[in-house]
This record gives sequence, C-alpha cells and structure tokens, in this order.
Amino acid sequence: MIPFFFEGAASSGNGLLLEIAGGVAGMVVGGLAAMFMRVTRDPDSSAVMSRAGFAYAAARALVVGAAVLRLRVAASLQRSASQLREANNITVDALTAALIFFSVAMLIGRTGLLAVRAGAVRSRIATVADSSAATVRSPAV
Repeated sequence: MIPFFFEGAASSGNGLLLEIAGGVAGMVVGGLAAMFMRVTRDPDSSAVMSRAGFAYAAARALVVGAAVLRLRVAASLQRSASQLREANNITVDALTAALIFFSVAMLIGRTGLLAVRAGAVRSRIATVADSSAATVRSPAV
C-alpha cells in the first residue's frame, strides 16, 4: 500500500516537523498498545508467546476510530484544512507521509516492545534453568 501513496518525504520546514511528529507519535501509540499485551511462557513447550485481550482490541479500535474521525473531519472541513496547510507551508505529500510514518512507527513500536519483553521472559527462563541446574550439581554438605 505504501508505494501507492508515498510520494516522498519533506526535507525541511513544517512538513518535516509534521513527519517527525507522526513517527514519534506512532512509536508511542505502538508502545502503549504493546503494554496491553501479555508476554508469557507456554508451560508445555517453554515457547515465549504474546496474548492480546479486550484492552488491546479496545486500544486498536480507538486508533482506527480516530483515523476514521480524522477523515470525516477533513472531508467536512476541507477548505479550512487546506488553508491551514497553506498557512503552515505543509504539502499534501508531507501530510500523507506523516500518516504513513505514524502507521509504520506504530507497528515498529509495538513489535519492538514485544521483542524486549519476550527477551526478558527468555532471560527469566534461562536464569531459573541455570539456578535449578546449579542446585542439582552442588555437592551435599
């Protein structure tokens, strides 16, 4: 989808600031969404897995709802939105890029935080395995 809409990023000015803000906001929203997911170890296979419940689904619905609302507001306020973009020297391509950066950064933020949390679970598994192995090997006193 991205190649169909991405025409290029702004290299300066308010368009660049908007794109950076979109990327940062996406990372934050993605990280917050990941906080609604549990990362645990499967007791049977010891595999690390994540599980999302109602809170995650609600957070995702909120993000999608906000995107739909933004489109509805933009359609109804097209003239004032156009004036706002022109007054702040922001091109339509910069706005499109900011929204794309937001979406991609949200994915990266969520996946990155889940990877960190999965690494912490794996570390705890290894620590428990090492301590139980050391207990088995220690000579009786």
